[in-house]
Amino acid sequence: MSPKKGKTAKSSLKKAGTMVATAAAGQEFLKRSWGEDQLNK
Repeated sequence: MSPKKGKTAKSSLKKAGTMVATAAAGQEFLKRSWGEDQLNK
């Protein structure tokens, strides 16, 4: 594997991890704002 390809894969992985963390934080915020029952409707 070339260094360039490895760097791209690592960057992509980091981006995906950030997106997952952001989504999880957003869901936690919604749960606190609206409550569990409204989120599950």
